[in-house]
Amino acid sequence: YILIAAIGMNMIIITSNIDVSAGALISVICVVVGFMGKAGLPLGVFLPVAMAVGAILSTLNGLFITKLRIPSIVVTLATTQIFQGVLPLVVDGSIYDLPPSFTWLAYEAKILGIIPASVLIMIIITALTLVFMKYSKFSKQLYAIGNNQNGARLAGVNVDKVVVLSYTIAGILFGITATIIATGSQRVTTTMSNGLEMTFIAAVVLGGTSTAGGSGKVIGTVIGAFILSLVSPAINYLGISP
Repeated sequence: YILIAAIGMNMIIITSNIDVSAGALISVICVVVGFMGKAGLPLGVFLPVAMAVGAILSTLNGLFITKLRIPSIVVTLATTQIFQGVLPLVVDGSIYDLPPSFTWLAYEAKILGIIPASVLIMIIITALTLVFMKYSKFSKQLYAIGNNQNGARLAGVNVDKVVVLSYTIAGILFGITATIIATGSQRVTTTMSNGLEMTFIAAVVLGGTSTAGGSGKVIGTVIGAFILSLVSPAINYLGISP
C-alpha cells in the first residue's frame, strides 16, 4: 500500500506542493471503512466510498491551497490537526469486533490462489500511472507547473485546476490505501495511519523526485517504495528504534 499512496504523493510533489496530512487523512478513511464494515457492507461498497471520501478531503486541501493562496505545507499541517482532532470525537478509541469478512481483501482475496489481490491492485495502478504520466497532456502540465508556475500560467495552463486535480487523484489513491490498511485487522483505530505521510514522501524522494518540483518519475517512486519495504523490516528485525 505504500507504493499506491506514494504514487499520489509523487504527483503532488511534482507540482512543487506537498501533503503532510496524508497519514491523518487515511486514518479518517480507515474509520469510515470501519463503520461500513461494522454495518456489514461488502467490499464492493466501501472501496468506492473510501475512494470518494479520499477524493473529497484531498480536493479540499487543493482548493485551500489554490483559492486562499496559502502554502501547501501550512494548509496540510492545519488539516492534519483537524483530522486528528475530529476523529476522537467520533470514535472512542477504536472500532472493534468487526466481522471476519472484513479482512477478506487483506488475507483471503488471492489471484490464482497465490497473488494477493492488494498486490494486483498495486500493479494495475502502477501500470496505468506509468502510461498516464508518459502520454497524457495533464502530466506535462504537472511538470510545467513544478518547473515554473508563472511560466505555465502564461503558456495557457490552468494552474489552479491542475493542482486541485493532482490532489483529487492522490486522494483517490489514499482511499484505496486506506481500504487495504483498514482491512488488515478486525480492529480499526483512529491513529492507525498517523505518520505514514513521511513514509510516502520518503519513497518519492528516494525515487529521485525533487521536493522543489518539476522532476521525478513514477518508476523512481516504485524503486523508492521497494527500498523502504526492504529497509523497514530490517530495522525492526535489528531492533533499531526509528
